[in-house]
Amino acid sequence: MATELKPYQKLQDFWRRTKSDITYRPTSEDAVSAIEHEYSIYLPAQFREYLLKSCPFGSGLDDSYTDWWSLERISSVAEEYKGWEKRLKNNDVLEYPHSYLFFADYSIWCWAWAICCKQGPNYGRVVQIDKIDDHFVANDFSQFVNEYIETDAPWFDEQV
Repeated sequence: MATELKPYQKLQDFWRRTKSDITYRPTSEDAVSAIEHEYSIYLPAQFREYLLKSCPFGSGLDDSYTDWWSLERISSVAEEYKGWEKRLKNNDVLEYPHSYLFFADYSIWCWAWAICCKQGPNYGRVVQIDKIDDHFVANDFSQFVNEYIETDAPWFDEQV
């Protein structure tokens, strides 16, 4: 019986199959814990495992023009998204912008994806943020990865 791949393994396989320009490596527990400490959050388990086992380093795009961010680039919505106070429409993100961490963007920031790291009803959910809209696109990192690798284009019209 075949074991289902974990989200980080699915991404690694996707990057290999599509010959993406992404180099990844394991990250130290200390480096990942430092992010949790810096933002006073607890990373969702699937996302934490992704950071530990296959977080990209340096810069690199996949074949869909998505830049999967290195650990050093990961930042909160409040830090990365200038003018968030006026631009965000999603009240859940607007209320806790320091607890949502961006981890990837599409085509030089046409939009980006952030994961909720605040304990509560949205914990682990992924939001897509662009200059027009922001909406939840996945209920957890695993669903996000599955949707991402199974679509022809990296945008999510459907809200969850």
